[in-house]
Amino acid sequence: MFTSSLSLALIGAATLTVSSRAHAQFSETFVHDGPGSANVVTTGYFNGDALLDFVAVGVDGQLRAYLTGSDGAHVAGPLSAAPLGVNALAAGDLDGDGFDDIVMCVADANDCTFAFGDGTGLFVDPGHLAYDDEPPLNVAVADLDGDGFDDIATGHEFSCRVYSWRSDGARGVEARGYTSLNGSPQRNARTRNLVLADFNGDGLLDVMGGPLTSGLPVFSVRFGVGDGTFGGGRTSQGETNPFVVDDFDGDGALDIIAIMRSGNALGVMHGNGTGTFGAQVAFTVGPVSALAAGDFTGDGVPDLVLQSGNTLTVLANDGTASFSVAWVDSIGSDPMSDVFAPDWDDDGYADVLASTTGDFVDSAYTRAPEPTTTTVALTPPTAAQGAARQLSVSVTSAVGPASGTVTVTVDDAAVGSVTLVDGEGTLALDGGAVGSHTLVATYQGQDLGSVGTTSFVTTARAATVSVTVTPGTAEVFTPRDLSIVVSGPGPEIPSGSVRVDIAGEASLTLPLVAGAARIDAHASDALGEIQVTATYLGDSRFAPATGASSWIATPVPTALALSVTPVSAVVGEGRAVSASVSTTSHGARTGPVTVSVDGAVVGTISAPGTLTIAGGTVGTHTISATFAAAGGYSGASATATFETLRAPTTIVASSGVIGLHLRPSAVLSTSGTPLAGRSVRFTTGGQLICVATTAASGRAECPASVGTLLALVLSGGSDASFVGDATYAPSSDHATLFE
Repeated sequence: MFTSSLSLALIGAATLTVSSRAHAQFSETFVHDGPGSANVVTTGYFNGDALLDFVAVGVDGQLRAYLTGSDGAHVAGPLSAAPLGVNALAAGDLDGDGFDDIVMCVADANDCTFAFGDGTGLFVDPGHLAYDDEPPLNVAVADLDGDGFDDIATGHEFSCRVYSWRSDGARGVEARGYTSLNGSPQRNARTRNLVLADFNGDGLLDVMGGPLTSGLPVFSVRFGVGDGTFGGGRTSQGETNPFVVDDFDGDGALDIIAIMRSGNALGVMHGNGTGTFGAQVAFTVGPVSALAAGDFTGDGVPDLVLQSGNTLTVLANDGTASFSVAWVDSIGSDPMSDVFAPDWDDDGYADVLASTTGDFVDSAYTRAPEPTTTTVALTPPTAAQGAARQLSVSVTSAVGPASGTVTVTVDDAAVGSVTLVDGEGTLALDGGAVGSHTLVATYQGQDLGSVGTTSFVTTARAATVSVTVTPGTAEVFTPRDLSIVVSGPGPEIPSGSVRVDIAGEASLTLPLVAGAARIDAHASDALGEIQVTATYLGDSRFAPATGASSWIATPVPTALALSVTPVSAVVGEGRAVSASVSTTSHGARTGPVTVSVDGAVVGTISAPGTLTIAGGTVGTHTISATFAAAGGYSGASATATFETLRAPTTIVASSGVIGLHLRPSAVLSTSGTPLAGRSVRFTTGGQLICVATTAASGRAECPASVGTLLALVLSGGSDASFVGDATYAPSSDHATLFE
């Protein structure tokens, strides 16, 4: 915060770029005649409405406030008394009532007069600050001691002193002493300008002026001590014609820009934050007699307005201490004597207050509306319904970023507004209904309105389909619980229906209830992995989606029971083979059972049932039975064994006379049936008589011989034996002679 005896906000530059562009950027909003011959002008808040006003004092002792309306126009207030010959004027709230007061100095009378604003533009209860041979050249008002009430500082001719006066908040003022800007009183060392600001960063207001020291112009800073007085300080050499102070290079330290003695250049001195400044560097700008600083382009960076005759030149600062000519205006026909850069309408753009000399006409100007361009960008341009979008709006004119408001509509319906900051702003939007939309951004503000448009697409939100099958693995025919849940990316729940497709089954469509559906599924007799697909059919908010799952269907286990009757039998006797199939959960099963004996298929049983088979050859045999898997049931097998024995035989021996001869014979049979073609062995007394083969009648007999007869007589009989074969068991018999 700083104040100046000229009420000017100030900046500087390191480089200067000049590119003239003649274009009327200010429109005259108020012209007043007087009071009398206008002598000095300053700005302040005189009616408590937060809009900056101004006052003018005439050489004929008239003081009038001009109050600013919301449209930037000014209305003349009542006349107040003022001293004759006022040469310096400043405003501030001395009594803390919220209305700025006035301090008017008359050098010829060695006197300053203060008067208190009553909130209507009238100034009352005047008081005086008297000096002894100390002509006051300038005055500044600020709170020097931190008590909440503005105080007064005056700069003087000859002595180069700065006097400070403390306001007690009750319309009383007391002297606090003085400090000399050049170290010691020096005649003809005038105090040029007077600025109150914190030049060394200690939080206390300091004072700066432009005296002469040993004939050389310097900028002299005296540091505030916090009680309304000033102590030691610093000086920096430089030309001290009218100057302005501000942080023009953005480094946090106050800098100086002064009009050079040539009247055709500006000189910049960079502050270092300690109360001293770098060497003054001059930049040619053409004729200039007055300057002020303010943000004319709305970018938050102080620019310059230069006055020469009746011409105003605005220099735009790009924030890096580089300037270019933004525009040049000619105002009226009379030359101006001073220029200020207030923001009348509080829109963030500096306006102009200019004092003319011809007919003593003071004119207030505001920047004329500029054509603007509104640019909009919506990110992302395509997104699902409910997804957040951000609208970025930029409004610019030929003089820089615009201020004001942008109203946003989507498909002709208002959705919000954006207050521009440095010409830009953002607005969070949702996508609205599914489909294509048109967004229109309409700028309204200080500059001419403009419209920016864009289009965007809102797609249906992605849905997620989750399918759960319980149980996941179980026997075929086991009922399954299918649970289907359809969800979105946010809290909203999809509606509509879902189509369920189970492999091998017809499709089924189910309604969603609170985003879910369920069904008891009974599968066919298909085995293995059974695929389930659930297709969400979508609604006005959510796009169709598909989810899948599966279950494992295992076959129903079966058991095959196998028996053979009889287990043991002789050759030629048949066997009864019985088979049946059972399950633990689904009862008895029917179906073909294939029967094999020793690996060779001998027939099929329709289970439950019986098959009669032959006994086969002598020995132990294995029966295998197989039930084939089918219809969701597993296959089964079983084995059994049976034994086939040789058939028993009976042999009846005889040693009698056959014909006219005495010789042995025997009859071989099985179960009463003669056995032909079998060998019978005849012995007597352990001596082989002969081996004979049975005839069709089963009889075998030895041929007659003397030897045979003698043997039979000696032993008294004969033995007949059948040794057996693969089919028939052995047998034997003994016959006595003549039996």
